[in-house]
Amino acid sequence: MDTVAWHPNSQYIATGSSDRTVRLWDVGTGACVRLMSAQSACPTCLAFSPDGRQLAAGTEDGSVSVYD
Repeated sequence: MDTVAWHPNSQYIATGSSDRTVRLWDVGTGACVRLMSAQSACPTCLAFSPDGRQLAAGTEDGSVSVYD
């Protein structure tokens, strides 16, 4: 895991990894609840929208993906 972001409700965290994936984890159970498709490069930063409905992932090649 290379980058982490807390969901605004603090019940989830998102992680970005050198395997080019972004995952959403349930903090209470420790289970991965969503696996986002592989990025074009390794994610280097993650940010949730203030309402928690979207997650942006920036990568080392300068691209950005936004997930609902």
